[in-house]
Amino acid sequence: MTEKKEAHKARDIFFKVGAGVAIFGVAFFVTFLSSSHFMPVSESSAETTGDYYANITNTGSIDISLVATPDGIGKVGKDTLTVDTNATSGYKLYLSTVSTAPNNMLYLSTDDTTGLTATTGSIATPSKLAPNTWGYAPSRSTPSDTAVSYTDAAADAVTGSAVFIGVPEYGDENIIYTNDTPTVSGSNTIDVYYGVNASTALPSGEYSNTVVYTAIVDAINPDSEDVTISPVSQNSLSAGTTVIISTGLYPGFAASDMGTISVALGGNACTNVTPSIGANGNLVVTCNTPAAAEAGSVDVVVTVAKYGKTYTLTGGYEYINPLPDFYTISTMQEMTSSVCNSVPTPSASATTSMTAENYDSTQLVAGGSYVAQTTLYDIRDNNSYIVRKLSDGSCWMTQDLKLGGSSAVTLTTENSDLPEGSANWTLNTENTGTWCTDQTAACYNQQLMLKTGVPNGYLYNWYAATAGTGVYGTGAGSEATASICPKGWKLPTGGPSSQFANLDIAYGGSGSNRTGDTSQVTKFLASPLNFNYTGYRNGGSVNFPSDYALYWSSTAGSEVYAYNLYFHSGGYFDPQAYNYKYVGFAVRCVAAS
Repeated sequence: MTEKKEAHKARDIFFKVGAGVAIFGVAFFVTFLSSSHFMPVSESSAETTGDYYANITNTGSIDISLVATPDGIGKVGKDTLTVDTNATSGYKLYLSTVSTAPNNMLYLSTDDTTGLTATTGSIATPSKLAPNTWGYAPSRSTPSDTAVSYTDAAADAVTGSAVFIGVPEYGDENIIYTNDTPTVSGSNTIDVYYGVNASTALPSGEYSNTVVYTAIVDAINPDSEDVTISPVSQNSLSAGTTVIISTGLYPGFAASDMGTISVALGGNACTNVTPSIGANGNLVVTCNTPAAAEAGSVDVVVTVAKYGKTYTLTGGYEYINPLPDFYTISTMQEMTSSVCNSVPTPSASATTSMTAENYDSTQLVAGGSYVAQTTLYDIRDNNSYIVRKLSDGSCWMTQDLKLGGSSAVTLTTENSDLPEGSANWTLNTENTGTWCTDQTAACYNQQLMLKTGVPNGYLYNWYAATAGTGVYGTGAGSEATASICPKGWKLPTGGPSSQFANLDIAYGGSGSNRTGDTSQVTKFLASPLNFNYTGYRNGGSVNFPSDYALYWSSTAGSEVYAYNLYFHSGGYFDPQAYNYKYVGFAVRCVAAS
C-alpha cells in the first residue's frame, strides 16, 4: 500500500522584482514554487477502508521573468501535477492559497499590503488579467476534456484571453479537476497555468504567497459498514435524539474548513449539525434526529457540499417502536415493576386515558393530564382487565377481579401471586361451602366466593382472596403471603400508611376515615379509578349492592379482622376500614413493586 505522509509541505510562490533593462527600468522575476498537498490515508484508517492510497507530485518550480510596462505585461508559467489513487470513486482536486484569511495577493516581501491582487475571474466566469493581477487557468477539468495550453499572450491585459481565475483562500478552495475513477500510476496528469500581469506602478522587490493543492478521495465504500452511525436506533419517533455519524477521509482539515454539511435521515433534515474531524481524519458529524411518521429503518445521507461529497448509509438508522413496555405486554402475568415504571405517573387531576392507539410521548409526561392505560388478559381464564398507572405511582386494575365460575381454577407460581417454590392452590367453584357467621376457625378457613352479577365481579372471603394464606388467628399487621391475583400482582396493603391509604392521599384524601366526603366517593367511582359499589356477602345474600364499596387488602387487622377499603354513597370514606375475614368483599389487584 502506498501512503503519503507529508500532508502540509506547502511551498512558497515568489515574485522577484529587480532593476530592469527595459524603458521603465523595472524587471519582474517570478518563480512559482507550487506546493503539493493531498489527503493521505492514515495507517489506522487504511485498516478499515482497505488498501487505498492517494499521492500528488508536481513540477516543483516555475520561473516567470518579465519587464514591466506602464499598461502592464503578462507572462504565463505551467505546473504539471500527477495524481495517483486507487480510491473507488476517484478524487477531486482543489486549489487555494495557504492562508485562511483574505490573503490571496502576491505580497512584496518588505510590505504586507503591496502586491498583485487575485483576478476577479471565477470558475463560472473567467476573466482577463488586468494590470497587477495574477490568476490560474487549468488545462482541463475532467479526464475526458481536451487539454488546452496557454502562452504569454493569454496574460495580456488587452488582447489576452478571458481564462484566468483568482486563487481563493484556504477553506474556500476551488475544484480544478475531477476524476471519478481510480487512476493508473503516473498516467493522470493535470497542467495548471499561472499568469501574471505587472505594470510599473509596483515597486521593485520580491512578491510571494503560497498555493496548496488538495486531493480529497473517497477511500471507503459509502454503503459499507465503514460508514457508521451511533446510536443505530432511537427509542422514540419524536425529534431530538443525538446521533454521531462517522464517514469520509479528510485528514489535515479543521472542522471549520469543511463548509456547510447537511444530514438527512429518511429524507428529513437533521438539526444542530456539528462537524468535527476524528483522530484518523474521518469526518464525524453530530446532529439531532428529525421526527419520523412511523417506526422502521431509513437511509442516512451526509452531504459535504463544499467538496461535492455525498455519503449514503442505506438503512443506517432505525426508528424503533416508541411504545413503552407498559403498552407492549398483552397479559396480566407480564406486568413487572419496570414495566409499570416505563410510563410516568400522572397528576391527580388527569382523567384522559392514553392507550397504545393514541400514544403520544409529548403528552404522556410526568404530572401531565394523561393517564397511561392498557388492556391485559389473564392467562388463567382469558378474562381481560383495563389497567392504568394512577397518581400514587402504582399500576392498578380498574375493574374488579372476576376469577372463578363453574370450574375450579388451578393457581401456580407461573400464573398467580404464589411464593416461589410453593405448591399449586385450587380456587374452587362458585358457592362451594357454607357462608357462615360463626366465630370459629372452620367458618373462616374455607374459601367462599359469589358472582355479584353487577359489575360482573366476584365477592371473596379473605381466605379465598389470599389463596388460603389469610386464616383465622392471623395477628394484627400480618401480611398474607399469597393472593388470587395474577403473577406480578397482589392485594393492596391495608391500614395506616398502606397502598389503599396512599391511593386516597394521592387523590386528595386524608388517608384515614371520615364522613361526608361525597366528593372523594365520586372521585373513586369515576375515571380513572373506576371503583364500584360492590355490596358485600355476609351470610346468605349480597347486602347493599348499590351503595357500598368494599375491597380486601392483604393485611390482617386482628385474629378475626382484615383491613379493607370502604366507602358508601352517603359520603363515608375509610381506606383503613376492617371487617370480619369471613365476609365476602371484592378484589382489586395492584402491580407488585
